[in-house]
Amino acid sequence: MFALQMDAFADSFGIKGQAVQMLQNGGMFTGDSYFLVYPNNVLTTIIRYELYNFGANIGITNTYLLESGFVILCMNITFFTLFYIIRKEVGIKYSNIYLLIILFCVPFYGYLTYFYSDTLVLPFAALILLFYYLYTKNNKWFYFIIIGLLFAIGYHIKPNLIIMLPAIIIHLFFIKNWRKTLLNTAIILIVFAGMNTLYNPFTEKYGFERDNSLEFPQSHWIMMGLKGPEGRYDSSEFLYTKQFDTKEKNKKPIKK
Repeated sequence: MFALQMDAFADSFGIKGQAVQMLQNGGMFTGDSYFLVYPNNVLTTIIRYELYNFGANIGITNTYLLESGFVILCMNITFFTLFYIIRKEVGIKYSNIYLLIILFCVPFYGYLTYFYSDTLVLPFAALILLFYYLYTKNNKWFYFIIIGLLFAIGYHIKPNLIIMLPAIIIHLFFIKNWRKTLLNTAIILIVFAGMNTLYNPFTEKYGFERDNSLEFPQSHWIMMGLKGPEGRYDSSEFLYTKQFDTKEKNKKPIKK
């Protein structure tokens, strides 16, 4: 872990740079317009800053070491949460086979130095599965409060985590009556909405603000995902979205 290093690039480069600047600026946002356009990376930046701040307080200034250690923690939470579910459901034999698959899955090792939303959101996805699995075994409704919290936090790290919600609702319809399904769905949505009302005040404490004249709507990422065979950033699409002066004006032409 001490030798692991990967220089940040693209979005991660801007996030790391801002986190370092915040460390030098008393934990306050320094005004980079990137975050006004892409507010989806604000929480990842705050997490990165707090990690660097924690390291500075205990005498660790090697950002590569801090990043790799935190990513390894996130991945271990993910792997062993899924290990627990598999062991409980199908036994120790298959859970050990799962660990062997993870051990020899080379692409996962590439994640060890990749501090970005892709790796930070993994524990949230795994823990949502865990608490939903626990609900299916003992019918304790309060698990959906925890699931709502995990969705709310994870969504602001990587919004596409929300695709797990319709999957849970569909499965609920198969295993529970419609009243329980609607009630449990309502619990998730109420907690999710409640947490969202706290998100902007939380980020504003670090100096982050929203600007509708610059902020890209979620539909921009749908357009970006449809680009070419793999879906990725395209400068022409960036300029197309940027020409509209409000987020609401952005939505209609992008949908077309």
